[in-house]
Amino acid sequence: MGIKENLILVRKALNLSATDFAKAIDTTPANYGHIEAGRQKPTIEYLQRISSKFKVSYKFLIDGQGDIFLKSSYKEFPVIPAVASEPQAKYGINKSIPLIPMEALAGQGVGEFTIQDRDVVQRYVVPEFSKADFLIPVKGSSMYPKYYPGDIVACMNVPKGKFIEWNKAYVLDTTHGIMLKKILKSAIEGQWILRSENTEYQDIEVDPDEDIRHISKVIGVIRMV
Repeated sequence: MGIKENLILVRKALNLSATDFAKAIDTTPANYGHIEAGRQKPTIEYLQRISSKFKVSYKFLIDGQGDIFLKSSYKEFPVIPAVASEPQAKYGINKSIPLIPMEALAGQGVGEFTIQDRDVVQRYVVPEFSKADFLIPVKGSSMYPKYYPGDIVACMNVPKGKFIEWNKAYVLDTTHGIMLKKILKSAIEGQWILRSENTEYQDIEVDPDEDIRHISKVIGVIRMV
């Protein structure tokens, strides 16, 4: 089923008329009617508003999978605020991983990327992500539907001269800003293509030597549903 059908199921599960549902999410009945009729597509922000207002699973709104209503705050992996003990941290067991804002990656210049204590929002222990160097929240919709706004991705630093896995997701500090993109090999020698999952975004052709400062490979994701 499509998003409009999922919205109808949510509305009926809430036992609301289309008019009452529209008012509850701060839109007009006419505007909402266009969405249920398939004449207009809801924006990501629109769906997030519904999810937040009624505690509805965002994933259900998108693909109709799973339960309609959230039972509780849930993450794909157990995330435990903690600081690992010295012997454990030495071997990567229960290593604490810093959560930092995306902006903390920007503008450090070429060289080894270092995380400043002032930029750390929280530290977490995620056993499945023992190789991760940091966690950052996803912003925007360029990588939707693979990564949703609000997801937290686990990243591992990769020196620019090291092997790049083509068609994999990376977080890049570029001259165009911080980006979460897939890296593809360009037909032009020495160039890369940065591609979004969202087809509404155009590819970006870059010279890694000139345009890329730091690269971190995405090795996992934590998603709230």
